[in-house]
Amino acid sequence: MASDGGGDGDGGGGSEENIFATAIPPPGPPRQDRTGFIEFFALSGILVAISLLIFYIEYSKISVLFALVGVVVFVTAEGTSRPPRMGPHEFVKEREILLAKKKRDGGDAEEVLVCLGDSLTHGACSANWVDALTERLRGSPSAAPLAIVNAGQNGICTETVLQRKVEHVIACRPKYIFIMIGTNDVRAVYRKDWGDQLTWMWSLTERPSEDALMRNLANIIRVLLEHTTAKIAVGTLPPLGEDADSTANQIVLRVNRRMIHAVEIE
Repeated sequence: MASDGGGDGDGGGGSEENIFATAIPPPGPPRQDRTGFIEFFALSGILVAISLLIFYIEYSKISVLFALVGVVVFVTAEGTSRPPRMGPHEFVKEREILLAKKKRDGGDAEEVLVCLGDSLTHGACSANWVDALTERLRGSPSAAPLAIVNAGQNGICTETVLQRKVEHVIACRPKYIFIMIGTNDVRAVYRKDWGDQLTWMWSLTERPSEDALMRNLANIIRVLLEHTTAKIAVGTLPPLGEDADSTANQIVLRVNRRMIHAVEIE
C-alpha cells in the first residue's frame, strides 16, 4: 500500500491548521529523548544511594543487593531507551558531510528511506530489522544507493508520532517512508492500566482508542504527503502474543482491516 507525496503544500485549513503548522521542518530534529524511562533512571539512582547509605551505617549483604538491583535497572533503561544508531538527528547532522563526500568522489547521492514506528522499528528490545535491511542493501551490488533512517522509538503511539516525530521525518527529506505504528495504541485499548500508563507517559490529549488511532494515522499520512514528495508505504500491525484468537489480536485484526481500507483511500 503506497501513496505519492504531493510536494511542499501549504497544509490544510480549519481544524487541521495546527497539525500542519507542527510539520514545518526545523533546522534539524533534536536527539531522541528518553520519555518513559526517566523514572527508571531515577529509581536506579535511589537504589544505589540507599545501598551506599546502608553500607556507610553498617556493611551488609542488603547494601550489595540494593546496589546490584540499581545497576541492573540502570543498564536496562539505558539499553532500551538508547536512540537508534542512525536516527533523524544523527542523519541530518551527517547529511551535509555525506553529500560533500559524494560530490567530491563523483558518486551518486543516496536516496533516503525513513522507517517510522515504535519499538518494533527502534529495535532496542528485539531484533533490529532496520539495521539488518541496511546491511543487506550494502552487500547487494545491484541495489541503488539508499540511506536508511531509523525513526522508531520505544513506547511511542500514533498521537505522539503526529505531534513529535512527523517533523523529524520531514527534516530528513525522504524519497521513501515506511510507517508501522499503532501497536501501543492497541495495547492501551486492550488493557485499561496500559492505557493509563501510555496517556500519562506521553501526556496524551485523549485516551487511545481505535478511532483515535485511525484518525492519527490518517493525519500522519496527510502531513507527510503535504510536506514531502516521498512515496509512503504503511505496514499492518503484527500479532500480540501467541494466541491468534485472543482479545488483543481481535483488536489488531480490526485495526489492520481499517488501515488497509484507509490507506487505499489515501
